[in-house]
Amino acid sequence: MQHFRSLLPDISRTLELASSLPEFPVYQIGQWVWLASQFRLLAEAADPMATIIGAALNFLGKIVQKGSIGSSEVQDLNWVLASTVTKISPIGASQINRAGLSSGELMAIEARLLRLAGAPFDVTSVRRRVESQIRNLEAFSSSDRLTAVPNKIEALFAATGKADKIGAAARSALLYLADEDDIVPDGSGVLGLVDDVYVIDWAYSVVEGQTQCLPILEALTARWPYVADLAIYGSPKMPLSRFGQYVCVAALYSLFSQNKRTLLVLRDVSAFGTLAAFFGAIECASDEAQTVEQDIASWPINQNVVISDGVKQFKAVFKGVELIGSKKKYRIGVRNNGSITVGSDVAPYIAAASASHKILCDGAELSTWLKERHLDPMATLTGYSRQRVQERKTVLFLGPKSKFFDYFTCIHPFGMTASKLVGVKYVGADGVQQDFDGEPCDAPLIYACSDVSAAIELLTARPKHVSEWKVVIDGATAGRNFLASMEAAANKIQCNICIIGDLRDREAADDLIQGGAAVWYLEDQDVEPAPLSPPDSSGDALTRAVGRQNLHWLRSTRVDEVRSSFLERAADWLSQRNEGSDGGALQPLEFEVSSFIQKATSSPIRDEIFDAEIEASVRRIISHASVLAPYEERASHLFSIFQSWRRETLGEIDKRELLANILHSYQSDQNVAIVCRSDRVARSCQTAFSKDVKFPNVNFMNLEGVRKNAPYDRIIVPGWLDKMGMRELAQTGYSVSVELILFPFEKKWYNTSIKAGNRWERQLEKKTISNFRSNPVFSQIINSKGGIWQKQVVDRLNSSDTSVDYNAVEFGTLEFEDYEAEAIALLEKSISQEQEKSNLSIGKLVLFERDSSYTFLPPHGKVIVLADNDRQLSDQTSASAESRLFRLVSSLQPGMVLAFPQGGDRDLVDSRADEFIKNASSVRVQASSWKTALKRHFARTNESYSAFSRRLANSGEPRDPQTVKAWANNTHSVAPKNYKTLIPLLALLTDDDDLKGGISATVRAIDLIYKARSLAAESIVHSLLSGEIDTEAEELTFQLNGRSVGYALHKIKSLGLARPVQTERLGVVQYLIRPHVARGEAFRGLRN
Repeated sequence: MQHFRSLLPDISRTLELASSLPEFPVYQIGQWVWLASQFRLLAEAADPMATIIGAALNFLGKIVQKGSIGSSEVQDLNWVLASTVTKISPIGASQINRAGLSSGELMAIEARLLRLAGAPFDVTSVRRRVESQIRNLEAFSSSDRLTAVPNKIEALFAATGKADKIGAAARSALLYLADEDDIVPDGSGVLGLVDDVYVIDWAYSVVEGQTQCLPILEALTARWPYVADLAIYGSPKMPLSRFGQYVCVAALYSLFSQNKRTLLVLRDVSAFGTLAAFFGAIECASDEAQTVEQDIASWPINQNVVISDGVKQFKAVFKGVELIGSKKKYRIGVRNNGSITVGSDVAPYIAAASASHKILCDGAELSTWLKERHLDPMATLTGYSRQRVQERKTVLFLGPKSKFFDYFTCIHPFGMTASKLVGVKYVGADGVQQDFDGEPCDAPLIYACSDVSAAIELLTARPKHVSEWKVVIDGATAGRNFLASMEAAANKIQCNICIIGDLRDREAADDLIQGGAAVWYLEDQDVEPAPLSPPDSSGDALTRAVGRQNLHWLRSTRVDEVRSSFLERAADWLSQRNEGSDGGALQPLEFEVSSFIQKATSSPIRDEIFDAEIEASVRRIISHASVLAPYEERASHLFSIFQSWRRETLGEIDKRELLANILHSYQSDQNVAIVCRSDRVARSCQTAFSKDVKFPNVNFMNLEGVRKNAPYDRIIVPGWLDKMGMRELAQTGYSVSVELILFPFEKKWYNTSIKAGNRWERQLEKKTISNFRSNPVFSQIINSKGGIWQKQVVDRLNSSDTSVDYNAVEFGTLEFEDYEAEAIALLEKSISQEQEKSNLSIGKLVLFERDSSYTFLPPHGKVIVLADNDRQLSDQTSASAESRLFRLVSSLQPGMVLAFPQGGDRDLVDSRADEFIKNASSVRVQASSWKTALKRHFARTNESYSAFSRRLANSGEPRDPQTVKAWANNTHSVAPKNYKTLIPLLALLTDDDDLKGGISATVRAIDLIYKARSLAAESIVHSLLSGEIDTEAEELTFQLNGRSVGYALHKIKSLGLARPVQTERLGVVQYLIRPHVARGEAFRGLRN
């Protein structure tokens, strides 16, 4: 007993030496301190695990005594630290507080604090007595756990003058810190300060009302220690911050300890959906590791097995377990009735074979592999190898592709890519799977997708190695759509689902909560103190995203009000609608005025195109209002307002001069983002602004750009973005300074939104607390923390008045989105009247930005997308040109640009394909002969599509009757799937002489068309990437065989639900309000 205690000062000196070495990985300091504290506890209890930790600490001592550390030593330290933490984690989860204190020590600490509560307190004397302790703590400031302790101590000194419980807690904690002979004597060096840190954390929580959920965090990180200990990001690599840990263990708790859907709400989801998927994958492996040895022990003698590290695979026979000395070995049968023994460290690589082996592996080759095998880092971390051939739990991630790719590529555990550790496949909207980041993988632990339909397909048709899904969804709206699709799916699948949503997305979050999801609002101040200074804005995307999470505490927001008498009168006219009215006959006019204001405020800097569009909109409103003016007083009033329009009014809208004045007041080296409503507007403003003034660190961008690159020194918002965007900027830590330039009506919208946001936060806190109280497992975690910290958790649970109904509705104002929503509702009402008519099909509503245009598209169909979310088509060389252009309708997103034919029904690729076909007309006639034969057959025989479908199925080519109907009536399809087999079958079933005599010619013609389509698609992609095709233009034209072929380009503004509509509406661009000029594009007005 005395021997181990005498080692503690030496261990502390080793830790101090490590922290002083400039090459030592700073993120490891806190982990080694924690590990050393576990050694102290386990050695005291004579636990054998103390020997394992002692060996790791001895290794650390040898490394730091060298005086310098290279990359190989850092890698060795990583392995030793990770494997040691993994080996003791079951002990840590059940017995040890993450603070490094035993239950007996915790009770003694609380008793000591009670005695000190009434003791005399002299500030000067206590400050002098704690100086050495503070110096020791500051030496370890790189540790996540210790970095804020000196600042917390100062906060406690500031509170000592208070006479209430806050002052008493501060005084007793500082007296405890000042006493060197406390429960864990300070003479042991930094290991003697673990109890002092625990007390300071508690007292700070009492004084500031923050970090009250630290016991919850520590209980959960004891269960999943790798979340706190694994260095995965940054340079040098470091573990997650406390708040980052809090989010990830909450996600793991949702996925692995609850049997209900869970919604985690954060101010800024950013990277946390991706991080949750990563740690979920590790836990899936860890879960399997717990059953590996039990699995092997249950095998019968002569069980056929497969041994694999993912590089090589060996077929063998299990011959039983043997004890050689004190070590457990497995006897493995090999070729020629031979056998060898392997250590238990090979267990993660052995799995039962699904079938008997005909030939076993060579014993010598297996022995050589045992010496040279590729070690799976996952086996070191969890005791389970991803290469083990068996079914296992797997993570299904649903979220934006760009976010997942941006953040996942920044995760580097053990100096390798995250995809190499866990294995990832990305599944496109077309269901095609691709290896992530070029890392081949047959049995990944993560399947990532962005399309709900693709996710549902994976859910219902699991890959063969997946035993159970753990679903992580990035975004409340995506979660709502996914659950709706799950309900509609034929196969009802039960699985754990964790949805991580932004605070701003309250409508979707409320729908999820009303649907039964358990909600947990995760606030950074519950586990971390508010920062005193902004974080470093350098580093990769993941470093910036994690670092900015508590920056909202330092954010200041200023609103500069600008005036435009014309816009204010137009906005005032909109607000004069009678309360409770839907606008009636004036609703289309209201939508048009709303669209005008939206356009007028869309760009802070004017150009000729902007001015022309504004004046055209003014003329349309004057024309429309003049028709209604004799019958509607409000229409007459609006007519008089817009009649007063003068070209000089455009000057009231331009904010160029104001922006320049604001920027001149900033320091020239500050990093400034000016946020625009779209990427197109941002690019236009950047070009126009750079002509007049030069600000090297100023960038115009859309909100997506801010999300990717924040934090900034300053953010300027020169006008209303949209409801979600303004909420986001008000609630997140993208910058310490946000300056808004708003018209009075926009300022009113903003203030209303802020108030509603505050109410929504209180409502989330109320629901979170209710969830805590009703969850027996969570209550057990909370109640297991006794005494002083239990009281802090209880105080946190009582911090929200659950009797108050915090209604989060944004009442009193109508914003752009509200008028748009009303227009869509009017459209849907008119469509519902059509459902009594025949010839209906299912169509998904797609609303475009220009001229209030819209269309309906078949949900399971594909359309050509020329630009993706405000950007040109990306240069994804791994995908074919056609697959890059064609997207499933179900995967469409706002910002995408679609191409619609003018005066025809052929898609852009098919039209351009004719450029690459000699005698295109005759080739197409020959290629379509199979459809002509079908039409003749049905006209001649009157056979039903169902009957023909059954005959196809009986011949080994099953097709749905609707597919057969489409073949016979649809002019778009070039050929059926598997056409080289199906066309001869169609010739046989239709008994069509022309088709039977021309099968080879038909197949050759189809081959020519498909080859031409591929060349056409490549040509289009090249034109897009080179800028030859302007996706911001209103139309695209090209010459084909001496004639001009045109396509209208439309950018998606929003998407509605799929619903029954008249078939003739599908794919036809229509208008909520008839445009003033027809650009050669066929259109129809809204029908009633």
